[in-house]
Amino acid sequence: MRTHKKLAALLLVLIFSLSLVTMPYAQTDLSAITDPNLIAEAMGEEFAENYFRATELFNNFYDSLLQSRIGDIIYPDNFGGIYINDYGNLVVLVVGSAGTRANTSFIEAYVDSSVAIREVAFAYNDLWHTFRFLQNEMISNRECSAIANVTGIWLDVIGNQVYITLDDYSDEHVANIGNMVEDSHILAFMHVPRIRTGDEYISHSPPIEYSHAKDISLEDYAISPFTPGVIRPGDCIYLRHPTNSNAFTRVGTVGYRAQADVPGAGNQHGFVTAAHIGWNVFGRYLRAGDNLYDSSRRLVGTVTASQRSSIDAAFVRQAPGALVTDVVHYGRIMPQRYRSTALGTVVITDTTRNGRTGRAGVIRGHWFGEDAHGFQVSGVRATFAVQPGDSGAIVYTWHRSGDNGVQGIVIASWPTSSWPDGGNALYSLALNHIMMFPGDNPRPR
Repeated sequence: MRTHKKLAALLLVLIFSLSLVTMPYAQTDLSAITDPNLIAEAMGEEFAENYFRATELFNNFYDSLLQSRIGDIIYPDNFGGIYINDYGNLVVLVVGSAGTRANTSFIEAYVDSSVAIREVAFAYNDLWHTFRFLQNEMISNRECSAIANVTGIWLDVIGNQVYITLDDYSDEHVANIGNMVEDSHILAFMHVPRIRTGDEYISHSPPIEYSHAKDISLEDYAISPFTPGVIRPGDCIYLRHPTNSNAFTRVGTVGYRAQADVPGAGNQHGFVTAAHIGWNVFGRYLRAGDNLYDSSRRLVGTVTASQRSSIDAAFVRQAPGALVTDVVHYGRIMPQRYRSTALGTVVITDTTRNGRTGRAGVIRGHWFGEDAHGFQVSGVRATFAVQPGDSGAIVYTWHRSGDNGVQGIVIASWPTSSWPDGGNALYSLALNHIMMFPGDNPRPR
């Protein structure tokens, strides 16, 4: 009987490239507004039919996986990964012959004839260990000439490789990095510039908007979009200039509604946004005590915890009289939903820069690297469009049942031609936000 390997769970928040897990907090009674045609209108009827079946099968398989006593996911040795393809169908990767039952027995109880089986060379365990090894080298060994030229690392589940993106692509640099791992065939290389964070760096590509899909009526929740003090995911965030109290600059976007247990201050309600939005006014990341405002110059909240390590996020305690809602462009965010997501899952981000819209895209994979400021950044690549001011915007999954789940917040993007697969947006994972604040963990409520 094959043994199973145990993966470190510190950054493994994406199932087989990326996944989010449920975290405990209070359940509330919500009546979700749904649009059964959202995925169909955005991606096509055939894709939608396949997609919902694929996500159901995926969830069944994911729920079957075991965890160690410390919460690490345990994967079969011959498991190579899993993803949803461009037709909405689930694809499972196996090491060895796909026609041998011993190589596919781990998945057979959770799939049907719509699932494709692909043979690959490397187990997901090997891909992940290689990714983590190179990530640690980027963190601890930046003086190494081979590592200094690396702009990022991408775990490519579909290609069954770990991609190294280089600032200066050359045979010498490729050989130097290849010598660092046990089997250089697991690596692939390409030139990709450093990711850009902040308004002055974000791509100015036109948004891919699906605003024709049904929006919700706020009257259903006795909430008006013009009610003073009401804050919605996707709303604009402003900072007051330190040398001119009458000057305010839009710097980012409200992320997801959250609560935090702050030592000495008890439970706080508020929202999560990107920490780097402080650069445009303060020349630094947001830090505890910074005040944030809305477009009417009303105080919406105060930062109580901010970015640590490579996690670009800040928790903002809502101001007295303010109310952060869970209403998004396509329904509501359900509590207790850090949904597990396969590569290829459709995700949506909300913004109000040119009127309230939701933009859809698909997940492309987990990425770690450096931004244009030289700061290390960790997140997930996706194909939705990003505009200046979108930093901090909520990213969520949508389901026809109304079971919308938080994925994270927008933090950066590359120029539109950087990635052949269109995954030029980067979002920070909500699960990492929970891990970044020991003792004051923000979580959806």
